[in-house]
Amino acid sequence: MNSYLFEYSCRNTKLYSLLISLFCLINLLLIFPDYIYIYVDNSYIPAKYNGFYIPKYYLNFSHITELTQTIGVSSKATILVLLSLYFFSLISIILDFYKFIFAIAALLLHTMMINSSNIFSYGADFFVNFALFLNVFFSYSGKNNIILKSFIQRLTQIHLCIIYFFAGLGKLFGVDWINGSAFWKISHLYFAEHISFKNLPSVFYLFSSLFVVSLQTSYSVLINIKQTRVFTFYCIIILHLMIAITMQFYTFGTVMILLNYIAWGNYINIDFTLLKKYRLNDNKH
Repeated sequence: MNSYLFEYSCRNTKLYSLLISLFCLINLLLIFPDYIYIYVDNSYIPAKYNGFYIPKYYLNFSHITELTQTIGVSSKATILVLLSLYFFSLISIILDFYKFIFAIAALLLHTMMINSSNIFSYGADFFVNFALFLNVFFSYSGKNNIILKSFIQRLTQIHLCIIYFFAGLGKLFGVDWINGSAFWKISHLYFAEHISFKNLPSVFYLFSSLFVVSLQTSYSVLINIKQTRVFTFYCIIILHLMIAITMQFYTFGTVMILLNYIAWGNYINIDFTLLKKYRLNDNKH
């Protein structure tokens, strides 16, 4: 068990940190205008209603805006400052400026963002938060950091195996994914307008649904077998790429591809030649 959890197998940790930070930065910039109308007092859904869904001891933006309003600072100004701090933290990680400290700051600020928009948040936001959690350890350079980073990569692998297994198991116990109607509904209701999977033979929907179910339920086994790891890895990457393109779930699709790369990328010798300067020199350890 000790060898499985702590053996040194984690490489490219600087690259992982860079990719996580870049992804979060781009995601922030793309939807930055919407954040203003989610967190301020006169947002689409007033902030007080968000409090019904989360415990009061969860740190969120409302705690800070209520405090700053007592000294005459508007909630909008406070939110802008907090989002700017999140932006600056991601930039600092990318530039390797007090990386570990700002990785912790980015994680805390993003956690507050999720707690402050529980009504609007969905699965992708929590996966992004998990990626920022990993980034804290990938940014750490203190004593025993190699052992710690190796454990974190193994934790990511276990985390993904559990997620996919229970996602597939839930579909397996249902009816829609077994008879193909689930994929038919998704393709008709959620696919982008310019992408059409309509009027196809029913066998297409059946095999597509069964492929997703079988891939998710068997992921935890096949990805841990050396002979099937590469095939399984690329199948799950293609699946999330199709989700991002067809359903326009760009954040979810991208973060899941990123997490799979972090978990298994170096096991199947994936490398980015142009970013080699970010690669951790394994020969020193």
